[in-house]
Order: sequence, then structure tokens, then C-alpha cells
Amino acid sequence: DRLERMEEEQLDKDHLGDLLIALGEKVKKK
Repeated sequence: DRLERMEEEQLDKDHLGDLLIALGEKVKKK
């Protein structure tokens, strides 16, 4: 289904966003 695929892509984007935030926090702490 196209909808399911779109939802999966959205989850991937959210996951990437979390990773970017985590990396940003690490950089701030240094």
C-alpha cells in the first residue's frame, strides 16, 4: 500500500530527527 509506505518513510524521518537531536546534544555538552 502507498499509505503504509508513506507512514514508514515518516517514521524514518522522525528517527533521523531524533538522531540529529541526540548528536546536537552531544556537541553542546563538549
